[in-house]
Amino acid sequence: MKVASFFTGCGGLDLGVMAALRLAGQNPEHKIMCEVDPYAQQVLKRQFPGVTILDDVRKSLQGKAELVIAGFPCQDLSRAKRDKDGMEGERSGLFYDLCDRIRELDAQYVILENVENILRYEHLTPVLDELTSMGFTVEWSIISAQEVGAPIMRKRWFAFCHKTDRCKVHHFMGQPYWRAHHDDEPGVRYPRHGSVRPGGSVFVIDRPVHKDRPVAWPAPAASCPNWDEGPATWLLRAARCYEKGQYTGIPLTMAVRLGANWRHKLSTMRKDPSLITDDQWSGSPWFYPNWGDRLMGFPNGWTDPSPGCPSQASNVNFSGHWLTNKWDWGRRIQPEKKDDIPHRLRLLGNTVVPQQAFAFASNIRW
Repeated sequence: MKVASFFTGCGGLDLGVMAALRLAGQNPEHKIMCEVDPYAQQVLKRQFPGVTILDDVRKSLQGKAELVIAGFPCQDLSRAKRDKDGMEGERSGLFYDLCDRIRELDAQYVILENVENILRYEHLTPVLDELTSMGFTVEWSIISAQEVGAPIMRKRWFAFCHKTDRCKVHHFMGQPYWRAHHDDEPGVRYPRHGSVRPGGSVFVIDRPVHKDRPVAWPAPAASCPNWDEGPATWLLRAARCYEKGQYTGIPLTMAVRLGANWRHKLSTMRKDPSLITDDQWSGSPWFYPNWGDRLMGFPNGWTDPSPGCPSQASNVNFSGHWLTNKWDWGRRIQPEKKDDIPHRLRLLGNTVVPQQAFAFASNIRW
């Protein structure tokens, strides 16, 4: 099976999908990848040697591919952006260029990924309209990283598009779980699990809702907020926000510098700023990106593009668990400030946990 990947990032979606395809006996082969970030390109060249790396989804292509994989930009859809332009935005609007490439490649299958907030009617409706106009049946689900064992939350929307009228993803659900979805239902969002066929109505798949639990660590953010700020400065600002009744989410880089009991320290110190002193944070160590790779379900050092590092893409084992030994917990931090920290954090903040993609793709009946 020839595979083309767009908006590849550091390859999290591809890593999970390709593992699921191999498990299903499909023998997948990457033909092209498309990614605009130069640092991410270096990571892809190391991890997927021999694959052609393109840098512009807007350029026409030649050739054929059976499957297209794409985690199209979420910046105009995410809750993190207040003034959202939706699918008409400069970045998320690249979805329509992606559809042009799908037509050129004559792809029969498409796997998409985006943020949970895409379920809003104004975001998902144009996406479904475009895909069904191309003859695709679209089946989607929301899967959180916590559901597959990760110590972070990170909920993501996954969709499988195919040109048949049979269920390929939700085939394991019996008829009592299906019901028609009506636009006049309460709320302004599509269901968490659903399906739509060309010219047909949206169907809801009523699956048990996963109960969220407190996470061990906050997920990395693509914007890399406050990654080099001192803990005392950040905590004092968080305390001022707390006095005003405002909530301040803690960045991953700050949480690891506070330690494993970061949640208790944050709660205590923002209520009593007198506990915050510069002396207690002198020599505070820095975030260790290799630990960030492991936190996100990647092999150790995945986002390090240093020359000489071997490819790890073909040796990934999804049967293990996260952060289970002393090395994992002891190496959250490093004594020196490294220049690669914001670059690797940006990649981890933009990617999907590979095990999420694997969980979704392994349910597909090819």
